[in-house]
Amino acid sequence: FVIFFNFFLHFIFYVLTIIVPLGYGILLRKVFIRKSSIAFDIGTIGFFGFFLLLFLSLLFHYFITIGYYFSSIILIIGIILFFININEIKLFFTKINIVVLLLIYPLSIIFYLDEDFNYYYLPYLTYLESSKIIFGLVNLNDALVSSQNTLYDMFVFFKLPYLVEKGYSIVGVSFLFFFLSFLFSQIKKNSIQENIFIFFVIIISVSTFDKLRDIGASVPSQLLMIIS
Repeated sequence: FVIFFNFFLHFIFYVLTIIVPLGYGILLRKVFIRKSSIAFDIGTIGFFGFFLLLFLSLLFHYFITIGYYFSSIILIIGIILFFININEIKLFFTKINIVVLLLIYPLSIIFYLDEDFNYYYLPYLTYLESSKIIFGLVNLNDALVSSQNTLYDMFVFFKLPYLVEKGYSIVGVSFLFFFLSFLFSQIKKNSIQENIFIFFVIIISVSTFDKLRDIGASVPSQLLMIIS
């Protein structure tokens, strides 16, 4: 029963890592892109949400620590935004999105972390949680200077140790979900030759990053470079 409950909680948290960026993404679209010729999809809205989460993290870290309580507030607001705009979000959500969401879920189950995690990313997460911004800190620990840590400025909001162990890592799979959703949304708009390339990218992406430990901090930036 305990194992079943843990997997259930894990899946709920996985869905949460998709719901929260969508909530903030739809807010960003309404505020700054009210009238636009851009054809929105779940992937684009999700990326907007991650961008806003990054902005909030960088902004508030100047003044406070990004700890458990602040992260909980950010997540709760994201959930509220999602359900307030759920009717609008339904217009973008397709059956393909649901299939992709379920198919890549097993990637979020992680038993051991990437070798670089304890050297690069765990110290940076600890820094975000324990202190507000410290100018010149990289002179004491050069591991904190890595630009890859920028993703953990977003992931830190999902580090809730009292709920899901290693929950901050699950966000990498939700990023992959938005990436694949964006690619699938482009199929109807492109020619056959372009769609062949899209399917090739989808196959390579899924086969290459077939475990969560492979979806490190550098992978989301690589995925964004592909679709840019």
